[in-house]
Amino acid sequence: MKSIIKNIAGFICIIIGLSSCENINDVHEEYLKWGEEIYTGVVDSLEAYPGNERIKFTWMINADPRITKTVIYWNDGGDSAVVEVNRTQSGIMRMETSLNLPENSYIFKFVTKDDEGHKSLNVEKTADIYGSRYVSTLRNREIRTIVAQEGNSVKLTWSSIESETLSYTMITYTDNTEPSDPKTIEKKVENDMSETVLSNLKAGDEFAVLSVYQPHGSLDTFEASATVYHVPIAE
Repeated sequence: MKSIIKNIAGFICIIIGLSSCENINDVHEEYLKWGEEIYTGVVDSLEAYPGNERIKFTWMINADPRITKTVIYWNDGGDSAVVEVNRTQSGIMRMETSLNLPENSYIFKFVTKDDEGHKSLNVEKTADIYGSRYVSTLRNREIRTIVAQEGNSVKLTWSSIESETLSYTMITYTDNTEPSDPKTIEKKVENDMSETVLSNLKAGDEFAVLSVYQPHGSLDTFEASATVYHVPIAE
């Protein structure tokens, strides 16, 4: 009886062993299928420089001579652009291109390809392209006090900078040194300046303040809508 039980147990172990081998072979076969896939080299050192409804990319492709193009995808692959590779020498090659796109947040995917349909794994880059919505959020640097002084001058005291993307501020006013020949003056105010004096203005004259911004890595600068002030009467 014990012998019969041992034989049955042995038979069951053989069946389980064969089944396990089949499963292992299936897994190996899947890996073999993956190994047969031919890939081109992935892009390297990918950088994005967004601007006003445009963006510039730079990247590197390796020495793989099969690579003939880089394809850029966005909008979940619904849109794409092709950048042809024109090699003038062997080795690593620097690539760049620019796209004109509406203001939005994007996820871009870069894939290299050859002429036989082989492609690389994708490399992603997220970027915010700027436009009118972004400009509408910009605010001019605030003036803390405006004091009219003797000699038709005005002293402006500035508030501290609230945004690290603010590059500088411009003041535009009319110089009345020669009343018959007034001149438009533009004065640049750097971020580290706390006071500015405007000369040859009279009470009631206007001057405009406009701040200029440049987000990190942006191709372009952006201007806030000008704020107009009036010169007060000297006390």
